[in-house]
Amino acid sequence: MAVTLNIRTDGEHITPTIDGVPLAEPTPLATLPSLEELQADVYEGGKRLTEALGGTELTDRLDADDGVLLLSADNTADLIPWEFAALPGRTLFGCQYGLLRLVKGAADPPRSNGPLQFVALGADPLVDDKGNARDGYRLDIDNELAAIRHTLARSGKDVWARRIPPTKRALRQALRRGPALL
Repeated sequence: MAVTLNIRTDGEHITPTIDGVPLAEPTPLATLPSLEELQADVYEGGKRLTEALGGTELTDRLDADDGVLLLSADNTADLIPWEFAALPGRTLFGCQYGLLRLVKGAADPPRSNGPLQFVALGADPLVDDKGNARDGYRLDIDNELAAIRHTLARSGKDVWARRIPPTKRALRQALRRGPALL
């Protein structure tokens, strides 16, 4: 079962909790790296994000569970680019564990008729503001999507697959179209 981590702020600090119990000491918001800092050095800045999420206490829980982390963040914490969290050894947190943000608010109920949707939302966070790869590494989105298309075609199931832009608006519109796997 997934681990749900609640991330709350008090204006100056951020505190991660599980079932109301703090997982780490509050972290001053001012010490967290900006997006620009993360893009300049994803691994060092990303380790600071992981520590703010709970560090080894969190990773120990994920290792003992199924390795999936659900983030429930308040409005301030939701602005932090948690997807850049990193582990020692130059590994992104999201490459070792499942990392999903919980979305606030109810969406319109999906249509129940029609095929299941497979919605692909691909984004490469390891680029600078000009789209240049960091550390010579890029996500292989095109090949990954080709492999998914091949698997869906062989499944024999009525599945409608498409790629959408990595925006909240596109995601909300896609999820309103009916039952979906994202």
